[in-house]
Amino acid sequence: MVREILQPIDRITAQQFLEAKHPLEMGILRMLGTLPSAEFYRYENPFTHEPETEDFTNIGGHMISVAKSSGVLGRAIFGEESFQANLIEAGALLHDMGKPAEIMARKAWKRGMLTEPYSLSAYEECYARIIRPTLERQGVAPDIIVDMKIAGAETGHVSFAHFVRLTSGRPTLVTDDVGQEIVHLADDRTHSPLPGSGERDTLFVDVKTRMQLSKFLERYHFLYFQGFGFQKDGGVVFVDFMNQYPEFKKLIAPEDRNEWFGKLKRKDSSLAKFEDWQSWSTKGIVTVNPDLVDVKTYAQWQVWIDRQISAHLVALMGVKGVRNPQRYITRFVNEVLRREAEVLGNCP
Repeated sequence: MVREILQPIDRITAQQFLEAKHPLEMGILRMLGTLPSAEFYRYENPFTHEPETEDFTNIGGHMISVAKSSGVLGRAIFGEESFQANLIEAGALLHDMGKPAEIMARKAWKRGMLTEPYSLSAYEECYARIIRPTLERQGVAPDIIVDMKIAGAETGHVSFAHFVRLTSGRPTLVTDDVGQEIVHLADDRTHSPLPGSGERDTLFVDVKTRMQLSKFLERYHFLYFQGFGFQKDGGVVFVDFMNQYPEFKKLIAPEDRNEWFGKLKRKDSSLAKFEDWQSWSTKGIVTVNPDLVDVKTYAQWQVWIDRQISAHLVALMGVKGVRNPQRYITRFVNEVLRREAEVLGNCP
């Protein structure tokens, strides 16, 4: 990825634009304390039952940026003033409502108070104890509160299996909902500054660059050890490579799990090494369990899904002769951002 073609997302201008266009969704973010410049909201961590002091407004900044890039792609496909593009943009604004739940669950997990922080049950607990009662106190309509329970279902690793089906023995992209494809891709490609990193720019990048910049290997190491494949009849089977297949671990794992995690903590393990390990390990799973096909780690599926969505979106945009749809999407979004920045006088 050539850094020079990247145009930082102007989150301040994007927030002003979205405030005017989507007041309901922006209001919900403000009520939950995740909107930049919102009043700090003090949660009780539902897993530790202690006051939560972390500022979650950076999450709102990320959602605004994802909504911005989702809107760019939605309008390119459906038209500038289309209802569909506006709906996609609004959905993107709420896609990470459950992120504070993930962070609080992870804190409880580190203290041995929770077995699985990245689970649907963890989000449901936070929805029941934080999101729903907060919105009820603010007088939000009951049907909207119910909808918030599934906000963001199209993003994150828990959504990966919903985007893939086995067709004639081969994995294919599920293309039932273009809006979900757009929000999923935009979320996976939008790198927002990590708290305390000193970074300033929010960037729309290719998916592998996003995984590196956002330190997925350090922050979400399970993506490289867990995943899913298919039974030959098309049923999805979720796989924990190290725990579920101890015989596989002895067969091909180059080092045991503790040593791998030790390397993660020391930050001396490269992403390239893990990509090599994944390629080796996914083939090994099929050797151990010949009933499975197309087994990949979540990190591998993330790249595969991005490639397929990119190709589908380029086709919907009506562009012909594109040899690398992933690169085309990256450049297209950044070019739109650059043109807008030039109009506003914010382009370097």
